Amino acid sequence: MDPLQELRDLSTPRKGPPCALSHVNLSGADLAAFQSGLVDPAITSKAISSFLQKREININFWTIARHRRSECGCSK
Repeated sequence: MDPLQELRDLSTPRKGPPCALSHVNLSGADLAAFQSGLVDPAITSKAISSFLQKREININFWTIARHRRSECGCSK
């Protein structure tokens, strides 16, 4: 990596708190359903949270809602 670009990247403020969704570890059909659910406005953040909790991934619905509004620190 170019050192000057690295300095620019480090100088860019991060938007919002760190995103817990970047640590979701799913595969196969579960991952596909999760990714599709995030972009489908008919699927609620509470439903996604329940889906994850059934797979022993504890992420609150407001964290999912914040991610969907692009108010978290991830690149989405």
